[in-house]
Amino acid sequence: MPLFGLGVYKAFGDDCRKAVKFALQNGYCSFYGLDTGYIDLFLIHSPTPGGNVDSYKAMLKLKEQGVLRSAGVSNFVVNHLKEMEKAGLPTPAVNQIELNRSLLAIR
Repeated sequence: MPLFGLGVYKAFGDDCRKAVKFALQNGYCSFYGLDTGYIDLFLIHSPTPGGNVDSYKAMLKLKEQGVLRSAGVSNFVVNHLKEMEKAGLPTPAVNQIELNRSLLAIR
């Protein structure tokens, strides 16, 4: 467990990139520290305008290298998936979606 906490929940763009880079450079949650040999499933947590295709390509590269077994997404809607299809990328293995009573009540 790291000795410092770092969250990027509301960080965007350069702020997010800098925070993640800092965290990784300082040993915060590195794949190689997991000592598992591979990651079974890795998700893009939520769509980011202009960043989905590049992020997914990076994940597919890790999959080719054997680091990931499956690459997926979370909370993507049809237009986000179409963006990946248009880029010639394979369909994500998973699209995890949030479903709970409070979301149903809104409709």
